[in-house]
Amino acid sequence: MVSVISLFGETDFQPALKTRLALENIFFIESNCVTSVQLMDVMDKRSKEVDGVIILSAAINMDSFSDLVNTLRKAEPKVRIILILDGRPDNFLRSQINEYNDMHVDLIFDDDGFRADDLVRAIKKGKLSDKKPKDKRRESGFKDFDSREEEKPRRISEKYDKRESKPVESFTLPQCHRIITVFNAMHGAGATYTAFNLAKYFAIQNFKTCFLDCAEKPSFDKDKIGNVDVYHFGTEVETLKEKYNVIIADLGTPYEIDNSGENFKIDEKYNKANFELIKESSLKIIMGFAEDWSLQRTLFFLKNEAWETITDSSCIFIVPENADRIKKIYPEVNVYNRSDNYRDTIFELFREDDVI
Repeated sequence: MVSVISLFGETDFQPALKTRLALENIFFIESNCVTSVQLMDVMDKRSKEVDGVIILSAAINMDSFSDLVNTLRKAEPKVRIILILDGRPDNFLRSQINEYNDMHVDLIFDDDGFRADDLVRAIKKGKLSDKKPKDKRRESGFKDFDSREEEKPRRISEKYDKRESKPVESFTLPQCHRIITVFNAMHGAGATYTAFNLAKYFAIQNFKTCFLDCAEKPSFDKDKIGNVDVYHFGTEVETLKEKYNVIIADLGTPYEIDNSGENFKIDEKYNKANFELIKESSLKIIMGFAEDWSLQRTLFFLKNEAWETITDSSCIFIVPENADRIKKIYPEVNVYNRSDNYRDTIFELFREDDVI
């Protein structure tokens, strides 16, 4: 017998699931938990009985999900955690999926209803095994950038030797000093990994590059970026501008925007000094989604009066796909899919500015 508890919030799937899971010898220990506090109360009392915890992403603040996972694992180190995500797999960045994998969390995707069979298969695995999973090559979500060493070399980096990690010498050292700020229209849109890959890219092209972590929520070891110096929030930007050609600043998610794209607020914990960095930047990269469920949050930066004066040629939008949906509404705006060669475009523009 496998025993589980659930956190579905006000959306209680339990009545429909109980009968289906009972056929597979899977039983709920208690009724659905509405809050994470209630979940932990049950876990504290009956942790040894719990094989799995099923969590609906819509029932919690996903910013605190990793903390919840850690707390659950402190109560029972081998408990299997199953997260039901709202949307299809292609709605999420590879980097996000990697983070969940690193936490050993099983994922179920709820695209207008999830398959009970998928949930059953995950639950029946029982508690986590002591066996360590095989180490798989991590992907950043930027297939065209990360896989280029396996495919034919790109024109502007053909002299790069990945074994020696040396920058190319195909042109004279750049003289420009630019700031690129990268931030999300909503949590999980990929600002950190976009900034990370862009920093690697400019370093390969012989630009003296630094990564400035202003998100203050490190999700990976940014101190190991080859040929890129890493700084954290609080570093004097003027000093960096004198030392580096390009500063790539990861600003995280400045705004909490509702689904309509009309109402927003600034996170109370967010450092307001980041907004000055946005104004000062040579290029602003806004990460978002073009799907129905999140399109208006992305368009906020095009509809909001405070942003109408900023959204010009110095601002671009990057979405996983369907960039043409935004283009149809705002033809004059620079919008790219992640698979587009926007890194090449930025690089060439910076080189032109440098020559001029």
